[in-house]
Parts: sequence; structure tokens; C-alpha cells
Amino acid sequence: MAERLLRWSLTDTPPDLGRGEVHLFRASLSQPDSVVQAAHRLLSPDERRRAARLRDPGAFRRFVVCRSLLRWLLGQYLRTAPASLVLGAGPHGKPFVRRQPPGDPALEFNLSHSHELAVLVFSRDRPLGVDVEYIRPVRIRALARAILSHEEFERFEALPESVKLLAFFHCWTRKEACLKAVGDELTAGIRRFRVTFLPDEPPALLAAGAGTGEPAAWTLESLSPAPGYVAAMASPGRLGRLRCYDAGPIMRRLAAPEPLANWP
Repeated sequence: MAERLLRWSLTDTPPDLGRGEVHLFRASLSQPDSVVQAAHRLLSPDERRRAARLRDPGAFRRFVVCRSLLRWLLGQYLRTAPASLVLGAGPHGKPFVRRQPPGDPALEFNLSHSHELAVLVFSRDRPLGVDVEYIRPVRIRALARAILSHEEFERFEALPESVKLLAFFHCWTRKEACLKAVGDELTAGIRRFRVTFLPDEPPALLAAGAGTGEPAAWTLESLSPAPGYVAAMASPGRLGRLRCYDAGPIMRRLAAPEPLANWP
């Protein structure tokens, strides 16, 4: 499936994010109570209310850890206290920061989580979309019919059964990353993005529909962030240097006794 082989550097503080650079983070959402309790303090009042409505302890933990990590990283890049950031969402749910500090290029970001893994991506100068999925048994044929065009579905049906599950998840993550890059609606737009997904094909956008630019101008990366997961990152333009980080040290820093008020 032509996944990019990534080298994940451990960091507890991301470096400066320059123009043309992309920073990609992976983070385990399986964290001890000490991290969850500290992370909860970084959330906004609205996010705390959303977390309180999650009755399942695992869902509560994953939401708190993922959202607080996003806030902490945004605070680092924008030199702003994480809890004071005001986050908004576009018409179809794409998040953004309201009232970014003046002077710097606008910070673009996106995130995704599945099972116990989160992936977050940041850039200074171009829209980004990212999606990660835990590889698990699903109703492949029914889901494939929902997201594939007629031509794509015929190609999918011709695949050996042994590769269909992985091919489906590669297709799904690539399409959703493209949708998230442009802030499009999942149910309405997923079929208009056509991507490669056969085992011998490199990741590529074949068709994008009106208003999303020429497919050849897009960057579409297939990623392997952890065993048992597949992911994809997309942008309607060329990406510069990609730097990949494992957020494990940041998670440990969340539980450290230093005052959160002093961050970043």
C-alpha cells in the first residue's frame, strides 16, 4: 500500500513550526488517571461539559486526553495558555482557533483518533486533513458500497479476500483525510474524492470534484502510525518537510507537578 516509513522522535516540546513544514504527532490515549486528571484542567468549560456527558469511562478518558493534547500543542505554537484558546468548528466540523495572535501566519491543524491512538497534524501555510483507523473487522462490502463510486467498487470487488480489509481502510482514511482538508461534509462528499487503494498502487488522489483544485496538485500520504493502525494525511497543495513526533513525553509532562499555569 506504499505507506511512508516514518521516524517518530520523542519530544516534550515541539520545535518552531516554519513555513512549508508539517508537524505530525501520534499519541496513545491509554493514559493513567494522573495524566487524565491533569489533562482535564486544560479543557474549556464547554469541553468539560461535553466530557461529563460521556458515561463510558474509556470514552471520557480518550476525549479528555485527545482534546487536552490538542490544546497544549496549539498553546505551544501560538504562545498562548492552552485553556484560554477559543476553538471553533466549520460548517462540517473542521476545528480552528478563533482570534489567533496577530503577526504570525495562520496555524492550520487537524486531528483524528481511533481506538487508543490519536494523530494530530499542524502547518503554518496550508490546509491539512488527517485520518487514522484501527484495523478491525467491519461489514466491508456494505461500507465499501457507501463510500466508493461504481467504478471503485468494481475494482474493490475484484480484489482477493485476503487483502480487502486493509484495502478498505486505506481507501477510507485517504478519502476522509481529503474531505477533512477542505472541510467538506462526509456523507455528501466522500464519493467525489476518488483515491488509489489497490495493493500495488502508491497513494494518489484521482478525482476531487469541483472547487477543490486539480488532483495532481494534491499531496496524499499513506501512514503507518502504530501496529494495527493505518492513517492518511492530505493537503490540496505540495507539502514541505514532514517532521514526526511521539507525544509520550508530553503525556508524562502533563502529569508532572510543575504548575500548568506557566505553560507554554
